[in-house]
Amino acid sequence: MPAQGRQFHCARRGHCPRREPARGGAVYAIGAPRGLETTISDGLLSGIRRGASGAIEALQISVPISPGSSGRGLFDEQGRLIGITSAGLRDSQNLNFALPADWIAEIPARAQAALAMRGMPKVTVAAAPATSERVLVYRLRDRLTGQQRSIVKPLKGENGTVAPEAGEFDLAMPPGGWIATPPEVGASWRLDYTVKRGEVTVGMQLRARATDATTVRIAEREYAAVRVSFTGYTRRLLPSMEASGAYAATAWYAPELQRVVRFEVDSPLRQGSSSFVRIDEVLELVDIRGE
Repeated sequence: MPAQGRQFHCARRGHCPRREPARGGAVYAIGAPRGLETTISDGLLSGIRRGASGAIEALQISVPISPGSSGRGLFDEQGRLIGITSAGLRDSQNLNFALPADWIAEIPARAQAALAMRGMPKVTVAAAPATSERVLVYRLRDRLTGQQRSIVKPLKGENGTVAPEAGEFDLAMPPGGWIATPPEVGASWRLDYTVKRGEVTVGMQLRARATDATTVRIAEREYAAVRVSFTGYTRRLLPSMEASGAYAATAWYAPELQRVVRFEVDSPLRQGSSSFVRIDEVLELVDIRGE
């Protein structure tokens, strides 16, 4: 029997008062797995997972969630938005999850918590220095808020590091850099370390694997690159906050430039017993000036 509960946002304009969805009810996800836009998949609402306070933390669903489909809408049989698809468990058949639709209204507060978790100050767009030296121009984009900023750095200097304000790339960077030497496709290695960046202590337990060779375009030129995946677990400690959870990131390493030229991370971290902080950003090298 459906339980009495809070209102969920409708897919259409406004709100539609309704009870919480019932376990066993049909649900539908619309996503873009492997870039295939507007793909519809169906399944059942397998369970409703609550925190210690009784609030809904997640909707457990049997709807397939493929790469590219997370962060999309989950709808009931009446077309009402009841959740946002978020994650699935590997090696578990049809065991996936969605955040309740009420989570949407909390995005601004969660985004601020995520910024605090990274311990990075807000900065303005940097202008290229007046110099004849070659400089690298990076763009950091937070995909949750849409905010982005540019970071300009001389080409010469410490390999790997971009700048203290370069988001997750620098905050969680292993000692010696994300990729110390050009990797061979198929190679794998482990990264277990703890680093302190300002007030944030970051603990990482990761497995890295060079998955394939590809190319990346920077300005008007293409460079050969090796794609490396990082999967595992992270724990973040601040004086007044703690978050932890599964971690997943991808880096593109260009041997010619001897550096990572693109870095993506999308990891929801649990903050306390009933709250999540999502790190969802991309850092990419967009230009090399002075060539």
